[in-house]
Amino acid sequence: MRNSSELATLKLAIIGCGAAAEQVHLPVIVTSDTVEATALVDKDIARAHKLAKKFAIPHVTDNYTEIFGQVDAVIVALPHVLHSAVSIDFLRRGIHVLVEKPMALTTDECEAMISAANQSGAILAVGLVRRFLHAHQFAKKLISDGFLGTIKSFDVREGSIYSWPVASDFFFRKEAGGGVLADTGAHTLDTILWWLGDYDSFEYLDDNLGGVEADCEIRLRMKNGAKGVVELSRTRNLRNTAIICGEKATLEVQMRGPQISIQPNGANGKIIGNVTESENIELKKNQSVGELTRAQLEDWVAAIHDERKPYITGEEAARSVRLLEACYHNCKPLELPWLKRNKTQGRKGMRVLVTGGTGSIGGHLVERLVMDYNAEVRVLVRDFARTSRIARFPIQMVPGDVTDAIAVHKAMEGCDIVFHLAYGNRGSPSLRKRETVQGTKNVLEAALRHKLKRVVNVSTISVYGKTKDGDLDESAPRKYSNRVYANSKLKAEKLAFHYFRKYGLPVSIIQPTIVYGPFIKGWTIEVIERLKMGRVILPEEGKGLCNAVYVDDVVKAMLLAATRDEAVGEAFLISAKEPVTWRDFYSAYEQMLGVKSTILASQSDIADLKKRYKQEHATLHQIVTALRRRDVLMWLTQLPAVEKIYKLAEAIIPPSRWERLKYRVVLSENPIEQSQPGVFEGKPFKPLTDFQAWELRARTRVMIDKAKRLLGYEPSFDLEQGMKLTEMWVKYSNLV
Repeated sequence: MRNSSELATLKLAIIGCGAAAEQVHLPVIVTSDTVEATALVDKDIARAHKLAKKFAIPHVTDNYTEIFGQVDAVIVALPHVLHSAVSIDFLRRGIHVLVEKPMALTTDECEAMISAANQSGAILAVGLVRRFLHAHQFAKKLISDGFLGTIKSFDVREGSIYSWPVASDFFFRKEAGGGVLADTGAHTLDTILWWLGDYDSFEYLDDNLGGVEADCEIRLRMKNGAKGVVELSRTRNLRNTAIICGEKATLEVQMRGPQISIQPNGANGKIIGNVTESENIELKKNQSVGELTRAQLEDWVAAIHDERKPYITGEEAARSVRLLEACYHNCKPLELPWLKRNKTQGRKGMRVLVTGGTGSIGGHLVERLVMDYNAEVRVLVRDFARTSRIARFPIQMVPGDVTDAIAVHKAMEGCDIVFHLAYGNRGSPSLRKRETVQGTKNVLEAALRHKLKRVVNVSTISVYGKTKDGDLDESAPRKYSNRVYANSKLKAEKLAFHYFRKYGLPVSIIQPTIVYGPFIKGWTIEVIERLKMGRVILPEEGKGLCNAVYVDDVVKAMLLAATRDEAVGEAFLISAKEPVTWRDFYSAYEQMLGVKSTILASQSDIADLKKRYKQEHATLHQIVTALRRRDVLMWLTQLPAVEKIYKLAEAIIPPSRWERLKYRVVLSENPIEQSQPGVFEGKPFKPLTDFQAWELRARTRVMIDKAKRLLGYEPSFDLEQGMKLTEMWVKYSNLV
């Protein structure tokens, strides 16, 4: 093969200016000496111009036919459903194509692409870049050379909570061609078929309920006799490895990294390490996506000049597409044991807008609206990267933020009911307050204008402040506190009641207590992480009352508030039938995890722990206190080394994210006790803030008589029942 310096530079265009083009392809292309990016093509012409300016690309168009005859090669980075047709248009004209994975969505489309390339002589390559991972190449060689012996079984688990930036909902619409199977699965299945050969039979299950799947499972039997399972997820952090069991040894390989482990059968130990060498390739310890993309680009360009097949051909890529297509055509439902259909007596076919629908409670609400009420659901979405869970349903996702009155107005057109769950949960206190209060006002204004039949505003028990011991009902006074979340929710409540009294807007308010269950961040995921990582202090030996409520009961109350006339103009505390102790609440999670991490402390114990902690962190506390002073920060950022890093970070991080980052790192209101753990009996702990100590000591009993009387609300779950379902999800989500 000739050196890159001897190759003529190819004129290249990118078709599709999404995140893959911006974050992966363009950074590699503009530093390559074998290709010259001369054009960008995208229907969103404004975005194309933005990227052209950023990467100094001379030509921009929204019509790819305009570049016929002007480029030698193209990278097709469009939504999956468009890969085939666009690629064929270029291949037939002799223009070389590197198409992102999956190559296409059907076997017929793959064959048409391959035929077009063969007839014109254009080189077709497919973006299955994991084949350039050194660990994967090494695994292929071990398997092919018989090092593991006859392959008996395999177990592949790949998944993470989805975070890839997407600009619109198209990627999550059914017509785009599929969910996690077509996306991550294109890589994963290609790898398994490359390593083990073709499959003989399969069974496919996923969680799609009219949208695109977020989780799926493929049970495979290979032609060589090996049996195994491939599990993929956009909602869970799985182990992200492939385990291949042979008659001589077992191999485990990272799906996205360099690490492997080998354990000879019968041996007590295993060899673990990073693959650092492969045939004819200069290797590094770890390969970034950019490095893999560069390796593929160079191979494709060399194949064009040498008139040979690329490393990953259309014929090779078509194998995994054949399996993808078969899976989608033979799909069975994936059972999620905590998610059951319920028979309801409410209105059917409601036209509903949900704000905050990508959140943990909002996701449960969307599920129930679609599964139980057959509602027409529309969700106002600020960040499409967070929509994997709700995209499983045939809903409409509308881009926008509750602070944008125009976006809220447009989203509400044609709706009957709005469930308002969105609130400010990130950024500075002023930003969080604005999102909660102004966002609520925008929702109320739009609901009034569109004459909605009901507005259900989701508030919180926190609007009552530090409550007294004993019974609490909705007649108790609301109180402002020093907590931004509680104060903002209280102001939002007052706005809602104002619109009811002055304009007659049919508003209902739900005030949940301690919400736990699947996907719930605060009182499930964060509790589990604290118990896994260290000790949790429970004052009064954990005898304080916890008014816990399972998330499905909260959603039940919200739906009743939307459909019962008696709910208009009222607020409802929502909890379980009876409170439990904090000791019982935390013990349920400890039993799931198999740990004992709570410290049942008396007042004197807490004082001793706090004293010990302050002694351990006195110097660190002084440093952080100094760093919170603006004059110290100004002096620090003027030091040459710090100034350079500071300016670099400010230049490359988006402005809105930079402001939030500065605030969290530099101007945090939280004391050092919140971020630096102490040590107790060998495990770290964090002293309680005054509010946490009160919350865990309080013996307030929330009364739900009003919700029972006016809504017909009856909780379905006590702690034992709710935690049983929560444990199913916790294990499924790999949190144990």
